[in-house]
Amino acid sequence: MWYEKLADKKFKFIERYKNPYTDKYVRVSVLMNSNSTHAVKQAQQTLDRKISDKLHRHSQKVIEITIGELIKEWLVFYKKRVRNSTYMSAVYNLHTFAGKISNEVVVSKIDSKLIKQALESMLYDDKLSNKYVSLVKSRLNKLFKYAISQNYTKNNPVDNLEISFKNNETSNTKNKFLDSDELAKLLEYTYHRNAMYGYLFEWLYLTGMRAGEALALNKKDIFKDKGVYYVDISGTLDYHGLKINDQKKTKMTKTAAGMRTVALPNKAVEIYDKLCLLNPSSNYLFETSNQTPLSISAINSFLRKAKTELKINKPLSSHIFRHTHISKLAEIGTPLYVIQERVGHESSKITSKIYLHVTQNAQKKLRNDLDQL
Repeated sequence: MWYEKLADKKFKFIERYKNPYTDKYVRVSVLMNSNSTHAVKQAQQTLDRKISDKLHRHSQKVIEITIGELIKEWLVFYKKRVRNSTYMSAVYNLHTFAGKISNEVVVSKIDSKLIKQALESMLYDDKLSNKYVSLVKSRLNKLFKYAISQNYTKNNPVDNLEISFKNNETSNTKNKFLDSDELAKLLEYTYHRNAMYGYLFEWLYLTGMRAGEALALNKKDIFKDKGVYYVDISGTLDYHGLKINDQKKTKMTKTAAGMRTVALPNKAVEIYDKLCLLNPSSNYLFETSNQTPLSISAINSFLRKAKTELKINKPLSSHIFRHTHISKLAEIGTPLYVIQERVGHESSKITSKIYLHVTQNAQKKLRNDLDQL
């Protein structure tokens, strides 16, 4: 141990110890008011205690556990804290990752290199999107923080991990929504093959609702006030990992901003009237002939087939009708904040992008039209 005299007449006592992980010497220090014999003894005791604490932490034996066991344990912990849809998303994410490296890999042996290889394999070998892999990475970060808290590992290999995401992934804003011809063609195709899907798709386009919100609607959620029809959106269909008969409406929408009441256009009211006549004894507005909720996976499978047959060169899912609603409102000059309130967004990057794209195109068209004056 040695000391240094500081400008404020205090003394800094310093000691070194070897870090068992790096084999390098590390300094610890303590400030004392003097360099008397008593102060020196007290400083030595304090420094010895500091070194002992640090070495004890280093020497704690890590509990060996496999990544498969860790995921299973953490999911039990995580399920109690999030809604079912978020939990099921985490299940799929982590099992996808574990499938890349094997469930038997010991957690304490996992390093940044292994995780980077697995995530980039998902991107380039499995052709998964940047968004999906980014979500997997986020879930892994939570998983390893939990592992550290349980002494399954000393380090979080996801900390400061940089992934080489795809820079050519399609992000063209115009591919997020349908133009008028594409929408008309798709609705005509759908009504001829599955009328209930046709009603649902047109409803999503007319209201801007998420598919889960629409599928959770009860007929009583639509009401008339002073001559205007409204829909009360107060939940979403909880279907992830559940059998059809166990699916139910949640007490909250995806976000707090999603809890809203919006006016219905006349065409949506016509759909509501038709569905009430079609299924007078049922509670759900949209349902199968067995009076069970429609399946999101079946809907998206139908849309993938329609995309191929109609040769629509855009990603088709139930969400595209919501984006198309946003584009049409922007086209007719609805302010962005009104659109965000209607679709239940406090803020949304994609909503803003669609709005900007449509309004810029409208301004460009105006400039071209002016030349014809």
